[in-house]
Amino acid sequence: MVSFVAWAQPLSPSSCRKPTRQLSIFLSVKAKTGSPVRSVRKLNRVRALQFSHQGQHPEQISTLLGISVATVYNVRKRYREDGLERAISEKARPGQPRKVTPQVEAQITQLACSAAPDGRTRWTVALINERLVKLDIYIDDESVRLALKKVSSSPGSKNSAVRRSGALAR
Repeated sequence: MVSFVAWAQPLSPSSCRKPTRQLSIFLSVKAKTGSPVRSVRKLNRVRALQFSHQGQHPEQISTLLGISVATVYNVRKRYREDGLERAISEKARPGQPRKVTPQVEAQITQLACSAAPDGRTRWTVALINERLVKLDIYIDDESVRLALKKVSSSPGSKNSAVRRSGALAR
């Protein structure tokens, strides 16, 4: 069994063949440029490749690194097919799309800067949201409030950009 100290450091280039030498060079270049490998996932992938090159079985590697056996197999496959950089890097994760797009923000700002509805002295977040629903834009009041905050506009505030423009002042 390999101790933590033994596998926490990259192997020396003189004691390895080509793939592990590439990994050691990769880690040392990162250290020299001042941008160390910050991702634990990336570091685990590098270590998985090092252990694979040393002849460790995937089950042993997964136990040592605390990753799944499937991860070990996937990293090895990506290394064989696409090379080192692809094997240790991740694909972009786009995340959830924005609910309030720039077009919706513009619509909210346009409503807030327009004259208040009849019988009202100023726009409220709820009134803006009701008008948005009529325009088939469905977001909650908090999203409207945050969009107004983003453009430094609060319909009821004395110091808001909307009030200064004169659209809400009566």
